[in-house]
Amino acid sequence: MYEHAREWVRKNPIDRKRLDVLTKKWGYVLSDGLKLASSNNPILNMVAGLITETTTGAAGRRNTAAIRKELIHKKLMGNALINVEGLYTVWRDKNGGSVIQDFKNGDHRRRFESLVHDELLARRYGTAQTIDPSIRKAADEWEAMFQRALDQQKASGVLGSAYLPETSKGYVPQSLDGGKLAVATKQELDALADHLAEHFAQLYDWSSDFAKQFAPFYINRARRRAMGEKGVDSATMGGNATEAVKDALEEMKLEPSVMTKALASTDRVGGQSQTKKRLDVDLLGTLPNGKRVKDYYVSDVSLLARNYANRTAGTAALTEFGILGW
Repeated sequence: MYEHAREWVRKNPIDRKRLDVLTKKWGYVLSDGLKLASSNNPILNMVAGLITETTTGAAGRRNTAAIRKELIHKKLMGNALINVEGLYTVWRDKNGGSVIQDFKNGDHRRRFESLVHDELLARRYGTAQTIDPSIRKAADEWEAMFQRALDQQKASGVLGSAYLPETSKGYVPQSLDGGKLAVATKQELDALADHLAEHFAQLYDWSSDFAKQFAPFYINRARRRAMGEKGVDSATMGGNATEAVKDALEEMKLEPSVMTKALASTDRVGGQSQTKKRLDVDLLGTLPNGKRVKDYYVSDVSLLARNYANRTAGTAALTEFGILGW
């Protein structure tokens, strides 16, 4: 790798003159690309030239993964945000909302997003769908975006994309809402943990005892994120769907033999088609306390979709530049 990078830098030398001028003037606000380009390490120089964007052109002018990522992101998003915003305005005005109320509390916005979320889940699980045209069309917009993301992953050859389904009908990323969990009662958290433990035990063929040990840790991880700690709980389609679970397992500091067995089970499931074994949690399920499972998950579809498009664009771009698994 080092020798390959040295050869690349020899053929594509860093323009130190351009770099030094900016470094002397704005050294404390350099972009990541310029910081990498200013290194004496040829591997970092090659990353600067191929992956990141150097505004001064010090690492050369060429198509980079950063540029490719932005192009893919724009393609995935299309006009979805603009169109959904227009649909929300129609729905809000019809339901007694206003721009002023949006600034005051955002209740109508949250309700709209939750209804769109419900519509996508209804399509996924084959239950009754909404008759409200604004909600239905907003769900159409995001469903089309998720389909573009699915097609892009396959076209770019993203690791695990061979196991993805052919359609994104009703798909929406799943992410525990740390804010909702932070204000939930112990009884609510225990009920949710029992539901997730049953899901994990069935999905990964874990023992009931281990699943019950893991589920509360998994939930508390999302709660810690709400309080500022790093940690993301999100389920994506196909081969990457178990990454959040694997990360949580690694944080549990289990005995090596237990860890190896647990991780192996997630790898087996992660390598299967979504049609063979469903990877997502049934958010329409009802807990003993009367609440739906989805009440503890992020239901802002616009936020979930933007994050998903951003992540997919980055992964696809890096894959096209030969960097797999990110």
